[in-house]
Amino acid sequence: MAQKMLQTGKNPTLIIDRVEGNLVVRGWERPELLINYDDEENLTLNQTGETISLRCDEDCTIQAPHGTTLQVRHIEGDGQVHSVQGEIQFGQVDGNLQLRNVGMISLEQVDGDFLAKQVQGDLRAHRIEGNANIGDVQGHCLIENIDGDAQLQAVQGEVKLEQVSGNLRLREVGSVTAGQVEGDFSAKQVRGDVQVQQISGSADVSRIQGRFAAETIEGDLALTNGEGDVLAKVEGNAALQLALPPGREVRITAAGDITCQIPPAASAKFHLVSEGDILINKLAAPTRRAKGEIEFIVGAGEASLVLVAEGNIVISGSRVDGQWGQNFENEFNFGAEFRPEFGERAGEFAQQIASQIEQQVSGLTRQLDEKLASLGTGDELASRVQEKVQAAMRKAEEKISEAMRNAERRAQEAERRAAEMDVRQRRQGWGFVPPVPPVPPVPPRAPKAPKVASASDEERLMILRMVGEGKISVEQAEQLLAALSG
Repeated sequence: MAQKMLQTGKNPTLIIDRVEGNLVVRGWERPELLINYDDEENLTLNQTGETISLRCDEDCTIQAPHGTTLQVRHIEGDGQVHSVQGEIQFGQVDGNLQLRNVGMISLEQVDGDFLAKQVQGDLRAHRIEGNANIGDVQGHCLIENIDGDAQLQAVQGEVKLEQVSGNLRLREVGSVTAGQVEGDFSAKQVRGDVQVQQISGSADVSRIQGRFAAETIEGDLALTNGEGDVLAKVEGNAALQLALPPGREVRITAAGDITCQIPPAASAKFHLVSEGDILINKLAAPTRRAKGEIEFIVGAGEASLVLVAEGNIVISGSRVDGQWGQNFENEFNFGAEFRPEFGERAGEFAQQIASQIEQQVSGLTRQLDEKLASLGTGDELASRVQEKVQAAMRKAEEKISEAMRNAERRAQEAERRAAEMDVRQRRQGWGFVPPVPPVPPVPPRAPKAPKVASASDEERLMILRMVGEGKISVEQAEQLLAALSG
């Protein structure tokens, strides 16, 4: 093991052109630079005043004053920097990079994982091809691309991320601006606005002091303790817990169901649009159930809530365990209270249609039997009667089949969403458990075909005689049978 010792001041500048192995730099109190390496021939060193330049063709360990400014152009292995509180600049790192208790960071590219803790300034990076774990940053955090998962915690300043190819987890940060997140998104305790362009997974957002806006969330949205404006388009389900203070505006569009909890004493204007059911619980609304579109005002209408769902909408002003806001995920797990009803209603509706059709055909058949019993029949008329009955039965079967297809379609859609959620749950990283999708609807049972009584030979002869005697005409028989075509 070879060593080089250089005398420096408290704030030297160390320029490392290239290390063909691993690099470790540790800060210490002494105004000296100590370099540890193996082979004398593998180290190139130059000092001009307080500036030291070096190149090492093997692993290298350096101890430098705490106030050192560090510039590293290329590391072919891993890099570690501890307790160096001058400005830190890295060009290319072929392996992993770990920084602890350092000054301001500027980074071009890390091909492996990146960890940064206790950063005494801003952190700027162009590209991290692995995972990123960042915490306790006293300044802003600005990163263009993270190809893996990202976790940021305790960032005092603003967070800006252009693209995260994995999951993104944010805790105790300033305002957040993100372009595309290809995994799940989780943000809690944000001191400012949160604006995201696209989230390919689900979003879990809570305790946001500012505005939350997401142009597209391809999975589900769970938002709790939201105090600011909310604007989001969700392709899955949405579960909301909203404070709705005066002046706030919330606008959510979802392809699935929406469940929403608000304070019982909220003062807001409501505009709800649903292709399914609308259920309202413990609010001063004009109705508890509705379909289609409904508008109403609670209190003085000082806030605005607009919810548009292709599925069902549930709004509740109820308290949980005596205090509003607790156990929200348990009570409002995407409409857990109403999911069995939602899941069964489609099947029940289709079954009801089928039952009504069966009753109508059976009733008309009984009417026909009564008329035929009193009138008799002929071969031509009997044939026409049979054709009418069969046409009515075919029409009834078509309606039943259509109802069953609609129920099956909704069941398949629910299964597809559940499968997508399972795939996201199995991803590696910090992915959180997405909300439970709605229970698939129960398909209806096919009703029994209506019984059609055929006229006896004797009745046919009687009808033929009555027609021949002029007591009943073919037109009158057609009027009797016309009910079957309806």
